[in-house]
Amino acid sequence: MPFLPILLLFVLTIAYFYPILSAGTVFVERDLSTYFIPPRMLWVRLVKSLTPPFWNPHNYAGIPLLATLQPGALYPPHVLYLLLPFPMALDSLIMLHYFFTGLTTYLLIRYFDASVEAAFAGAAAFMFSGYLLSLNSLPTHLFAVSWSPLVVLSFLRYLDTARRHHLVLSSLFLSMEFLAGAPEIPMATILALALIMLCPSPRGSFKMALFRKFAGFCLLGLLFLLLSAVQLVPFLELRSLSIRQSGLSLREATLWSLTFKDFIQFFVDDAFGAFRNMDRYWQNQAWLKTIYMGFIPFALSVFYFLSKDKRRLLFLAETQG
Repeated sequence: MPFLPILLLFVLTIAYFYPILSAGTVFVERDLSTYFIPPRMLWVRLVKSLTPPFWNPHNYAGIPLLATLQPGALYPPHVLYLLLPFPMALDSLIMLHYFFTGLTTYLLIRYFDASVEAAFAGAAAFMFSGYLLSLNSLPTHLFAVSWSPLVVLSFLRYLDTARRHHLVLSSLFLSMEFLAGAPEIPMATILALALIMLCPSPRGSFKMALFRKFAGFCLLGLLFLLLSAVQLVPFLELRSLSIRQSGLSLREATLWSLTFKDFIQFFVDDAFGAFRNMDRYWQNQAWLKTIYMGFIPFALSVFYFLSKDKRRLLFLAETQG
């Protein structure tokens, strides 16, 4: 595996976040200061005092802490909170996950026989896409997304080799997505794996029957349930006692969904002036600050979709999904 592209991805990460590093400041934008940082500081303090982080007494009359996914008390990389000063750990985790996303994306693209240059371009484009940069204030989603390419890569390797240890790895990476604290991401990843299962094997080196693919998919799901049970079981119990148990209305659930007019924002940053007028901000898709990608990544993708490579259908299915 060429080392230079990975080193360049790391250098790009450091260069982009240099103002944070040089100023010794901490990320506090949007939900970080009110929603993510306080419960993290709480469970870190509890663990350091050898107290199980089960309960948060500071919200309302008290709420579960461990059962709430967003604090990420069981997410393994969060051990940095126990080793470093909290502000340094928070900044380091966010910046390292940007690099990690670039690395895992690079590995996935290379698996599809792309050149080193093409894989580097794809990884860098995703690292600094509007979607991913919008997640610096939503660390649960940023951390979860960073594992998605590895989940897909391991599952593809299983389909191509029929070696079950790739299923184990895929379920482990999927569990990391869940423990990061954003259940929407593993749900979307599982849907992506289902679509991949229905497509022809990307490399075609192993002709696996659909039934065997489905069996492997089910085994992956079972392993995921077992690996994530320590967080999944208390989370499901909490959900059963919350207002979300009865579901949401369609209007509420789709309030900030992407509309057809929003697609222009892939090419034009802040096309509707939402960030220049706060009244407009709340009338549009505002969960992400931007989905801007720029013209170049889309232009380069056209060359691949015009090729005769049958694997392009897999990416097309994933895009539509």
